Amino acid sequence: MQEKTKFSRREFLKVLGATTSAAAVGCSQELPEKMAGYVSPPNEVIPGIAVWYAGSCGECSAGCGVLVRTREGRAVKLEGNPHHPVNRGGLCALGQASIQAHYDPDRIREPLKRELKASFVPTEWKSSIEAVAAAVKDCPPDKEILFISEPLSGSAVALVEELKKAAPRLTHVEYELLSRDAIDLAATAVYGNGVTTHFDFSKADVIASFGADFLESWISPVEFSRQWAERRKPDSAGGMSYYVHFEPRLSLTAANADRFVKTNAGSELFYLAALLRAVSGMRSASGAVTSALGSLDLSDANLKKLGVSMSVVNDVAKRLVSAGTSLVVAGGSSLSGDEGVTAATLALLINETLGNVGKSVVLRESSKRAASGHAALAEIAQAVATDSRKLAVIITTGANPVFTSPAGSPIRAMYSKAGLVVAISTHIDETTQFATVVLPRSTSFESWSDAEPAPGVWNLNQPSMQPIYATQGLGDTILAILLQMGKTYGTQDAPVRSFHDFMRAQWKTRTGANGNFEAQWLKYVERGGSWDKPVTTSVARSATGNVALPAPKPRVDGELKFLAFATLVGDSRGANRAWLQELPDPIANAVWGSWVEMSPKTAAHYNVKTGDIVQTRTANGAVGAPVIVSKYVADNVLAVPIGQGHEAYGRYAQGVGANPIAILDPTTTSGGLSFVSTVAADGGVRRVSSSERLVQTFGSDTQEKRGIIRTVGLSTLAHAAAGHHVADAHLAESAFEDHGKSSHGAASSGHGEEKHAAKHHDPMALGPQPEPPQMYKQMNHPMYRWGMTIDLAACTGCSACVVACSAENNVPIVGKDLVSRGREMWWIRVERYFDGPEEAPVEGFLPMFCQHCANAPCEPVCPVFATYHNEEGLNTMVYNRCVGTRYCSNNCSYKVRRFNWFHYKWPEPLTWQLNPDVTVREVGIMEKCSFCNHRIIEAKNNAKNEGREVRDGEIATACSATCPTKAITFGNLLDHDSEVYKLSQNARAYKVLDQYINTQPAVSYLARVRNDQKTTGA
Repeated sequence: MQEKTKFSRREFLKVLGATTSAAAVGCSQELPEKMAGYVSPPNEVIPGIAVWYAGSCGECSAGCGVLVRTREGRAVKLEGNPHHPVNRGGLCALGQASIQAHYDPDRIREPLKRELKASFVPTEWKSSIEAVAAAVKDCPPDKEILFISEPLSGSAVALVEELKKAAPRLTHVEYELLSRDAIDLAATAVYGNGVTTHFDFSKADVIASFGADFLESWISPVEFSRQWAERRKPDSAGGMSYYVHFEPRLSLTAANADRFVKTNAGSELFYLAALLRAVSGMRSASGAVTSALGSLDLSDANLKKLGVSMSVVNDVAKRLVSAGTSLVVAGGSSLSGDEGVTAATLALLINETLGNVGKSVVLRESSKRAASGHAALAEIAQAVATDSRKLAVIITTGANPVFTSPAGSPIRAMYSKAGLVVAISTHIDETTQFATVVLPRSTSFESWSDAEPAPGVWNLNQPSMQPIYATQGLGDTILAILLQMGKTYGTQDAPVRSFHDFMRAQWKTRTGANGNFEAQWLKYVERGGSWDKPVTTSVARSATGNVALPAPKPRVDGELKFLAFATLVGDSRGANRAWLQELPDPIANAVWGSWVEMSPKTAAHYNVKTGDIVQTRTANGAVGAPVIVSKYVADNVLAVPIGQGHEAYGRYAQGVGANPIAILDPTTTSGGLSFVSTVAADGGVRRVSSSERLVQTFGSDTQEKRGIIRTVGLSTLAHAAAGHHVADAHLAESAFEDHGKSSHGAASSGHGEEKHAAKHHDPMALGPQPEPPQMYKQMNHPMYRWGMTIDLAACTGCSACVVACSAENNVPIVGKDLVSRGREMWWIRVERYFDGPEEAPVEGFLPMFCQHCANAPCEPVCPVFATYHNEEGLNTMVYNRCVGTRYCSNNCSYKVRRFNWFHYKWPEPLTWQLNPDVTVREVGIMEKCSFCNHRIIEAKNNAKNEGREVRDGEIATACSATCPTKAITFGNLLDHDSEVYKLSQNARAYKVLDQYINTQPAVSYLARVRNDQKTTGA
């Protein structure tokens, strides 16, 4: 990372010394002149003590609640709010990386204007607001105003409604690339207007997903991951759920399925229709089902031609019908556009037939008041292109439609034809480049906002620090325009002069204007919102009897399809965050760029191999990217991730990878943009020369039967519960074979030292293992023995723990070149191996970090005693002793130590995010996971001050705190009542490599559990 922007000491101290509670007012955006120095510190700032602020994550429309940790007036870390009903304490990688977006060195720092066709020049807030307000107010009667935003809710919606009243010719379009338009339209088709759907995966005994990547990118991944994980543990109250996934490529969600059905591109709709027909034959079907199936060709010949396996359909149908409650979802990249609406409608009809509506499928009231999606925006753009509509002003905020639209879309031209283009933005991205006036937008760390992510759930976000630059929040900017237009709000005694005032008035009206509002408001702010009503607030609605579906487009045999799919970087908003660029993709393990996934058969046809650069051409253009050959992609499919290929946006995004959206079909329908296009027949795929290279971080796709990730069948586990021996199932001929007949060692309930010792040396035995005889006396741990457990049945491989660890521990980013040399600095890596059978190829996901071994191989080889085992069981690092011999890394059996080859730069103001509790390491020393030792010390000090020991659950490491599925548990292994001790004694527990090399790790993994792959009579 290169240091390009510098701040003066005076500027740094001005922001650092600012009080953390001030809010922006009106359009006066100069930072306060008077700052309280630490000779007289603000009341809420105590040097060395963290202050927490409740708020909400604005990275997507899911609406997760967060807690912001601040130190000396600056935000340094995010955690999920454990009391929030949406995410319940979890936070995804994108949410964790939002702190890096806040301190992004490429953020817009002041208002800008474009003079003629020159580049942007700085200007003032006052003149900028005056110019925008005048253009909006004086809009000619033959022209319109277009306001494009991310999906809004709460007080922002009310404020936009006020703007529409003040400017009647204004049209508001909510635009989001990965939107929920398809499922909303499906709900309207089945139940009528005013209804939308939501899902509860924890209620389902059987889950079938058609393309919906709900663990990574679909609708509300953190919420869905937690729900899914609740039913994936064998001791779940309702029993372990069964999950089958249909998709042309192996996504993160597909990799977690009990059964992955690799579909031919375009056959998913017919799988859904055949499943609906099968289910309706076993249950009484409604008129809506008959109506929907009438337009589809479900003849045996057509289904066979499309590659639809009726044996799979029948098996899944029987599982769904026999389940108490089930859930069928459809969506994602492979089912988008018109087909996305059709698929979501079919899925909803299946749920209706199975009686899932009101249980795992929740109907909610919908109060959409804005046009929505790519189709609505494209329709306006097309009208502007033909001069049937003229735009006087375009205002864009929270969206980048120029980048997220195909090159053939009229949206880019629309911006060129508008009179005044206003961008309320944080970055100069592809859309902001068209602006004539740029109004810099504050982040959620600097501004007030609210939202309603679910009925009865109201988020309230407060600023956790002063604005770094001369920016203001979206609400304050809109309000400033309205005030400049002569509008007034509030009363004479209590005028509304800021969005904070406006929002308070909205909350007062909604909650009731009684004498206790001030006290109640403070509770809302402290809590991060109000959610007194249950999230599952639902409406009762019967399915209509007339559901007509359009016939799917005919398929051509051998036709090559181009698929743009979503990843952890979201809709591209995470592309300028170095953490996310360097974060390995969970499946491909690729970093810093794009790639093209294709099957071995397709690769052989075009004579390419992994690492070759190919150009893929459709009727709308071409993109080039390195090849990854994978047998987990359907034949005749080329899959490229979304989010890369920026021409602007910032130093970490610009020029990295390719933008697959640019070559998609620009034709849009009510279902929005289709992420599937047809590759040109002639010259559609050809190898080209390029300096770009593919960088992947994995060492091997197989674990060579070493038992690193272990999987046990559900029936095997049940057999073990009867007192039989438990062995690792993945080493058998079948990954789901019952190992009850295994002759390894003694039963887990056996007694006697001989049996225990023998069992310890059974490498594949599961369950708690007693310590074997030792040559030397082992170290005593008088009060604490810190340890951790990771339940692989719940771990999805989402990598949120990796980003959270980096944010907490100041882990540097090294860039693509150094990663290609194996010099990445992550303290955690997520292992994944393709050792499973064809229908479940990924054996599991395993976070690997320092195991804090009691018998650590790294310790005796250090010549300067820089690493040692302390009395609390931690393998510690004394950085100022380390001389960089790297002996410890060479001797580490788990390869989790990192060496600082260089002095890594943190461009300003990224340095402000560094955690002051953790040393920033220098060149020439080793570093690794510390179990967040600074958090342990803080908790011990608090306990000591109160005259007690640390309580169970009082300490959460960065990785365990953020885990959406709560797969990671940390605590004191000496406390036999602690959760971590109980889990370490679980029948599924094992320690990686311990039975081979006697390292005695403090980390126990719980083997992943799979449902047995026995069909139900198909």
